[in-house]
Amino acid sequence: MSNPKLVSIFVIYFLIFIGHNLNAQVVYEPVTNNPVYELLDELAALKVITINSVVKPYSRVFIANKLNQALENGQKLNKRQLDEVKFYLKDYSFEAGLNNNLINGMQDARSRMQDIGYKMQDTGSAARSAASCILHPASSNLNPISFRLNTNVFKLTIAPALGARFMVNENGNFLEVSGGGEVYGYLTKHIGYYINVKHLHQSEPLVNPVMLTLEEGKSWNYLGDGSVYNTEWRGGISAGWKWGDFGLYKDRPIWGNAVHSSNIMSGHAPSFPYIQLHLKPAKWIEFYSITGFLQSNVVDSSRSSFSAGSEEIKYRRKYFSANFFTIIPWKGLDISVGNSIFWSDVFRVGYLMPFNLYKSVDQTLKGSLAYEGGINTNDDGHLFADISSRNIKHLNIYLGLWIDELQMARFFKTNQHNLLSWKIGFSLFDLPVRNLSVTAEYLSTRPGTYDEYNPSNLYANDNYSFGNYLRGDAWEIYFNLIYKPIRRLNLRASYDLAQRGGYIYMKDDLVTYPLAQNLTFNQSTIKFQGIYQITTNLSASLGYTFNHYSGDIKFIPEIMHGNTNTFYAGIRLGLQ
Repeated sequence: MSNPKLVSIFVIYFLIFIGHNLNAQVVYEPVTNNPVYELLDELAALKVITINSVVKPYSRVFIANKLNQALENGQKLNKRQLDEVKFYLKDYSFEAGLNNNLINGMQDARSRMQDIGYKMQDTGSAARSAASCILHPASSNLNPISFRLNTNVFKLTIAPALGARFMVNENGNFLEVSGGGEVYGYLTKHIGYYINVKHLHQSEPLVNPVMLTLEEGKSWNYLGDGSVYNTEWRGGISAGWKWGDFGLYKDRPIWGNAVHSSNIMSGHAPSFPYIQLHLKPAKWIEFYSITGFLQSNVVDSSRSSFSAGSEEIKYRRKYFSANFFTIIPWKGLDISVGNSIFWSDVFRVGYLMPFNLYKSVDQTLKGSLAYEGGINTNDDGHLFADISSRNIKHLNIYLGLWIDELQMARFFKTNQHNLLSWKIGFSLFDLPVRNLSVTAEYLSTRPGTYDEYNPSNLYANDNYSFGNYLRGDAWEIYFNLIYKPIRRLNLRASYDLAQRGGYIYMKDDLVTYPLAQNLTFNQSTIKFQGIYQITTNLSASLGYTFNHYSGDIKFIPEIMHGNTNTFYAGIRLGLQ
């Protein structure tokens, strides 16, 4: 964030796109371990609200408006759903009167939020206390556990974050502890800001750039006993207008509809600084454009010093730009298309233009130098698409497609394939059993997909893939059942089968190599879990996992080697 080039770019965008008519601001809610995202998906499938879920995280104002829409349509909800809407709305009193615009659903947020105190009187004194935060300049809340300062000009929330997770199985035991906190708020109605800091310690690493796990990627510091620790901060500052917003962030954006890791932009890579432009000029179209500043981990020998005793290692600079257009031809159907470009060393202003077909710009910039010695030296460009349909009540169907290289002739050859990843899935809510949801997903990623000849242009940050956690030459099938018998209690059961082949980039023929041949990763997992939400930002969990693994042991944590029966428990304060 201290990069002067990044700051200057932010200022230029701010002056061009924002102007004088400021009406909006963005404070993003973390996605991991946040039950409100699951609730919004359920409400949208039941046609109680409408959302475009292709890009996450959502802003707090967006979430507040959608929960208020659900509250107004309470006659469409069962008792558990209505109780959950009221329960989570306790955390959004600050968003009263903010963002009455297209970005957040054209809701009259002020009048609706001020009605919360009346509508939730039957939920007891805790609800009345939460609603009263609108009237008192400063307060300490028990739900959510936080301190809040609320004035006409300045709004501030300070909330702690603590957590612990313990696992035990045939291989031994594992302990994770975390601590930190978050600060967020608004300056008048124009500026939104948030900072989220988390320090994490694990008795052994559950994730690294080589492992194929769903854990969030971390840049670890290693201790002598084999344990690791990491401190990560996320944050942002933003402003906007009636049909858009613009901000400078350090976070983990997720692009693509999926329950079990998107194949477009999964959020698996460590957080990184980026600038983002978000536009919604009409109800039927939405647009995102981001430019990010990444960690390549590729040594730049021309800038490094290797003198004995005074070594100084510099790494190649790495950047990427991407955009995503969503068209909504009719209510409930979202069709999104986009493209991205990864490049290194020299910052290219041509890629900064938000409405861009990046590969075309790349070919223009490279010219005759695009191929050297028969090897493509262009920057690494990609295409992607996502389709989500909630036209049938109770059902959400989605398809995600990520294309690295596409040639039409290969579709007609049985021994060749294109370099692409596709994921299809559906979630069924409240049918045939009330309060039950069923999800099924299938993933197929061809050999060579997500790979790149130039390692500094890889579709990754800090060596963690931006795409699906399995990376290339892999397939997966996933089933998930969630039953919520009462408010705040979440019972889950899931089955996952994933396989990855032995394809080696620059050695095997990426066009003809069969999918998942000579398995190096073969894992099946059955998982049962219970989660109880004590307050909106405090939860406890218990669970059991049976895991069968065969393949190269480097791909999974040591505690999961072989066949394991793992029991675990956890407690978490804060949405991290």
